[in-house]
Amino acid sequence: MKICGNVEVKGTNSGYSPVSVTTDGDLMIFTGFVNDEADLFMYDVDSETLTNITETDNIKESNPRFSTDNESACFITAIDSVHQLCVLDVQTLSIYILYSTDLRIPGCIYSVDNERIYFVEETDSLNKSTLDVRDSYQGNVISLNIITSEITVLDANSGSWGAHNMQLNQNYILYGRIPSAKWIAYRFDSQIMTMLDQSGVDYVDINESDQILHSSDSVTGSIRLFNIEMGTFDEIITDSFGGSYNLDETKICFVSRYKVNKGNRLTD
Repeated sequence: MKICGNVEVKGTNSGYSPVSVTTDGDLMIFTGFVNDEADLFMYDVDSETLTNITETDNIKESNPRFSTDNESACFITAIDSVHQLCVLDVQTLSIYILYSTDLRIPGCIYSVDNERIYFVEETDSLNKSTLDVRDSYQGNVISLNIITSEITVLDANSGSWGAHNMQLNQNYILYGRIPSAKWIAYRFDSQIMTMLDQSGVDYVDINESDQILHSSDSVTGSIRLFNIEMGTFDEIITDSFGGSYNLDETKICFVSRYKVNKGNRLTD
């Protein structure tokens, strides 16, 4: 069932986060475009209702991610050359600004305990109002304490590519790093960075057991499981991409191919 109506939704290859879903499965939130204006849209699964919850003409809102307690969502805005990290109260739909800068913020994510928000702030003085991220610029991975507003830079050599699709668990955060243009697993307690040394990777995910899924954006690739301690990969699914864990981490969801009864043609 198509839920977005006439609202345009852009993919992760254009710098936009995938649809975020609450842990109870009741709500979905994503970036949508109407007349090239970026807004936040929320879909209520039970009532099958789609709502534009920002509906602004001069503010571009994007890349929302729900907190694990389902009470709020962090997202980013762009108003001309001003960029902001914001929080949406899911119940009241009130919006609060937590951080403001003249540098672009391409993505954000809540910590597992919802006490911090991690985001990437580009270090190049681009002053861009556009949200599309097709090139990689150097940035800082920043930890923002929601209660105290304390700012901590975790890594000053991150990249903007992949910032919209950062993933984490209680031990690690996964993000892109330059100049290597590779995904990094950063361990919070020891500040150790482990490079996921594979090229052409666009999708990552991590479960509570620190098992990292790793895949490209094409069905000509494969989904691999990365062992952080050993630094090794095990190929688990071929001709597939976009792998991610389901909520209870008992299954892996992915895009692949199958044969249909039309001359054995492969279909995505």
